[in-house]
Amino acid sequence: MKFGIGVDFGGTYIKFAAVSTVGEILLTHHLPTDANAERCLEQIAIGCSELIKKVIQANPSADFSGIGIGIPGPVNLDGLSSIHSDKIKGWQHLNVEVVLRDKLTTLGSATMIGNSFKILSENDANAAALGEAFFGAGKNLHHFVMITLGTGVGGGIIWNRKVFRGANGAAGELGHITIDYTSPTLYAGIRGSIEGKIGQKQISEFAKTLLSRYPHSKILELSEGNLDRLEPKILTEAARFDDPLALEVWTYVGTILGTGLANILSVLDIRKFIIGGGVSGAGEFIFEPARKAILSYTLKEMHDDIEILPAALGNQAGVLGSAALTF
Repeated sequence: MKFGIGVDFGGTYIKFAAVSTVGEILLTHHLPTDANAERCLEQIAIGCSELIKKVIQANPSADFSGIGIGIPGPVNLDGLSSIHSDKIKGWQHLNVEVVLRDKLTTLGSATMIGNSFKILSENDANAAALGEAFFGAGKNLHHFVMITLGTGVGGGIIWNRKVFRGANGAAGELGHITIDYTSPTLYAGIRGSIEGKIGQKQISEFAKTLLSRYPHSKILELSEGNLDRLEPKILTEAARFDDPLALEVWTYVGTILGTGLANILSVLDIRKFIIGGGVSGAGEFIFEPARKAILSYTLKEMHDDIEILPAALGNQAGVLGSAALTF
């Protein structure tokens, strides 16, 4: 059996999984994320070392392929060095491979597994797209774009079964596409971006602005009158009751999403889109207006074979895709 370790770290937790080449998750682990880059890499080394040890103890003939790491920021084309992550203090131009290999040696892991294994990094949204390409909704597709709808809006482009990373490694920042250049607000320094309009917080704030028109909305009951608790799951539940406020919110979100996808289609002529992340749990409440928007903002000659598909791997896409880097 051949296996790799996939690492996916976000603002709250670093998630680890030992994954076989057929996508079976053998073991999982998680640690709280530290805000410091040096400490993060120590946590990654410790978490990986523990999983490798447990898998090999259970199966001494197991063949370890390496460690893949999903990083919340762009990664150089070599797959070894992180360009920059503004989410982790001190994470700038780090050669993850060198630092992590040194820490694993200090922990004694090299004695058990040798030094010939790979350590590769990838942007976290690209890693999720790769997970869907290998093991999920995209495993029968040659080309697709994945969008993750959550706290922010991430993206990954799969072309000929590989991540398309652009000239410098930073391609796929699809949430930063501007769709409203007259917007009065900036998000991450960009005016009128997709992420600035339909990130999770922005969706909740937009819903609150509609309450004066829908004072009896189901969301008040479902949030027990505390709108600080308002989140996409509540909006989706309300939409299932045909709540007009929730339906308007999801139509708005889907239309913005579809407008962004239309721009991507026009540039890349990729017509398959996989949508994941927590907000995507709204399903067809988002997908249907997104399809309409794609058709409204693209040439008719490009309408054949357009599909919007739900992601299949849920919150495991990142660790599965990161592990797949090593295969």
